[in-house]
Amino acid sequence: MAVTTIDDSIAERMGAALKTANRFAIAAGVEPEGSRVTLSRRVSEEGVSVWRINYGLPSPTITRGGDFIVEVRVEDGSFYRILQGQ
Repeated sequence: MAVTTIDDSIAERMGAALKTANRFAIAAGVEPEGSRVTLSRRVSEEGVSVWRINYGLPSPTITRGGDFIVEVRVEDGSFYRILQGQ
């Protein structure tokens, strides 16, 4: 099987966004290793394209709420805002 090199810039941007979000999560007392982490891309109400990184409870079926959410700009990987889930 031939090895093909592909442009994986989306993975690099996602990784940079996760690194930025982890810094804010840790500073707020959230442990990324012990969280259920999801990442999605969306456009904010202000029209900014962001990665939304959600740090949820590891067992959401047992306990609900309390998610910690960080949004990071897709454009440059900079912090956008923090949201608290219900």
